Amino acid sequence: MEKSKKLNCSVDIVFVIDATGSMRLLMEKIKQTAIALPKALTESVKLAGKNMRRIRIKVIDFADFKSEGKDTIHESKFMNANTQIVEIINEFDSIKMTYEDGEGRGGDEIPENALEALWLAMNSDFTEERPDEDVRQIIMLFTDASPLRFQERAKYPGYSRYNFPKHIDEMRRLWGKYYGGELHLNTEPTEEELERNAQCKLVPGCARMILYAPLGELAGHSWDYISSWERVSTFPVVPYDGCLELAVDRVLDDIIKVSKSE
Repeated sequence: MEKSKKLNCSVDIVFVIDATGSMRLLMEKIKQTAIALPKALTESVKLAGKNMRRIRIKVIDFADFKSEGKDTIHESKFMNANTQIVEIINEFDSIKMTYEDGEGRGGDEIPENALEALWLAMNSDFTEERPDEDVRQIIMLFTDASPLRFQERAKYPGYSRYNFPKHIDEMRRLWGKYYGGELHLNTEPTEEELERNAQCKLVPGCARMILYAPLGELAGHSWDYISSWERVSTFPVVPYDGCLELAVDRVLDDIIKVSKSE
């Protein structure tokens, strides 16, 4: 009797990292999480009777356009976790969180331009769905601060080079359109937004978002709002006192037990 073919898996993970000075003590732990994930994912998928075809990792770090200007956001390409681990480590090591005088990035101000970085992550060059493959598109965001509203830093250098949304409703529609249902938002999509969203490579049922962020009074409105969306898991942050293993466990669970049809 012919053995059934194992289902292949492809996993893309985008690390979106607050690179301001207050995150210094967590940065090494985030890097070690990124380094450990590929092996943990491969082993978990194997135990589930699947075959890991490819894991890719991308890194986006962000601060504040008011203090950083055109250097606020750095975005890498996707890197193969099996063949480009040195490049991945170098990408994390190249993230500058302080200036030469020791002052932290971000100008010691809260909040930061996290929504803009998250928007770029959602519009990454993800692996698209294949009939013979279980695809996962994971966005993991790490911050200890609340986010600025879209366009709040529009007048500062570097902001206009990106085609950022005018309102968080646009991000909600981009994420929510894949799961159906009424979103009941306050704004209507423009033709420009619809055209832009049509180019997005997020795949229905395959996208997951994990927010490692403060909630409640420390978060402002945005993190609590985003945490209520479909396929979003949030782990509350107390600055300098996080357990990133929880986020890793959630990624593993999503990849090995949630099918695309759910």
